[in-house]
Amino acid sequence: MVPENPIKNAYFGETHVYTSFSLDAFIGSARLTPSDAYRFAKGQPVSVNNVQRRIGRPLDFAAISVHAEFLGEMLSTQIPSAPGHYQEAAGSTPLAIPHNSNGSKGLMFEPIDNAGNPITREYAERRAKWEPLIEMMQIKGNSETHPGVSPNDEFANFVNAESIAAFSERFFRTDGFVRWAATKGLDYEQKLGANPWKLGFIGGTDNHNGTPSDVDEATYNGSHGVADGTIEQRREGEIDGWLLGPTPTRARSQASGRPRTHLVRFLTRCKAAKPSPHQALGYSRVSLAVQYSKATTIP
Repeated sequence: MVPENPIKNAYFGETHVYTSFSLDAFIGSARLTPSDAYRFAKGQPVSVNNVQRRIGRPLDFAAISVHAEFLGEMLSTQIPSAPGHYQEAAGSTPLAIPHNSNGSKGLMFEPIDNAGNPITREYAERRAKWEPLIEMMQIKGNSETHPGVSPNDEFANFVNAESIAAFSERFFRTDGFVRWAATKGLDYEQKLGANPWKLGFIGGTDNHNGTPSDVDEATYNGSHGVADGTIEQRREGEIDGWLLGPTPTRARSQASGRPRTHLVRFLTRCKAAKPSPHQALGYSRVSLAVQYSKATTIP
C-alpha cells in the first residue's frame, strides 16, 4: 500500500514511447528495446542512430507503449524464443490511453459503439474502465480544444497542429476535442447512469525512438527516427503523414499566391436543409481560415 500523502507530491514520467517492438518505430530506424528504454529513463546512456543520448534527470516513472498490430511478429523477429503472438504477462493489466482525438475525424467520441448501435450503460461502463485517461497534448498537437470550438478562450490557439488537415482527409470538428467529450460525458451520465468519458488528462511525447521524455531543446534530435532526426527535416519535411514542417507550409502558401494562413476544415452542428455526407450525425462542413497576424511569423 502506498501511504496517503496530503502534500500531493508531483512525479514526472512518460507513458507514450515506442521501441523496436512496434512496427512503425522499427521501420523508422528504432532499434532500442523496452529494456533499453527503461535504462534511458533511469538516466543511463543509449545510442540512437549512432548518437549517444542521455536524459538530464532520471524519470520518476515510465511506461512503454506498444502498437498491437504485428506485435507478435515483431517479437519473433527480435527474440528467437518469442511465441509469435501476444501473451499477457501474469498479473499485468492492459490499459488503453487514447490520443490525438484532434485527428480522429470524430471517431474517438462517437455516439455509437463498433456495431453502430447507440451507446448503452454497459458500453459506457466498459469504456470508462479500460480508458480512464486520455493524452491531451503531444507532438501531434493539442486535443483539448481549438479557436473554432472555443473562440473566447485566449489559450485555445496553443499547439493546434493545423497541418494535420493536409493528410488523410482529417479535419477538426467540435466532437473531436476532449473539452467537448468531458462535457458530453456528463450528459451521458445523467441519461445512462454511466459516463464513458470520465477522463484523467495527461501529456506525452509519442516518442518513436525508444527514449522516454527525450525533449531537451538544446540537444533535441526529433521523436520519429529518420523522419525528423535533423533540424532540416523538422523544418522542411513531414512526420508520418501527420504533420508538415513550417517551411513547406509557407512554400505552399507562396506558390498559391494566398496569404499565409492555415485552412482548417471544421464541422459545426447545424440543421442542414439538404442532405450531406454528415447528415446522419447532424453536421455539415464549413471552412474556418485562421489568419496569422503580421506580428506572428512562420520561420
